Amino acid sequence: MPSFDLRVPAVLLRVDRNPFHHGTLGAVRSLGRAGIDVHLVADCAGSPVGASRFVHQM
Repeated sequence: MPSFDLRVPAVLLRVDRNPFHHGTLGAVRSLGRAGIDVHLVADCAGSPVGASRFVHQM
């Protein structure tokens, strides 16, 4: 398992208009499970990624 600097948060920017794009949700879950605070910049109205427990701030 790679070691991460948990003091540095991740900022994800989703530019795909598809609300069910699986790449964003996968990245949020992977980073969140590693203990990294994930901040998301995306239109998440009705999107599963908006309800993810791993998103620290939108």
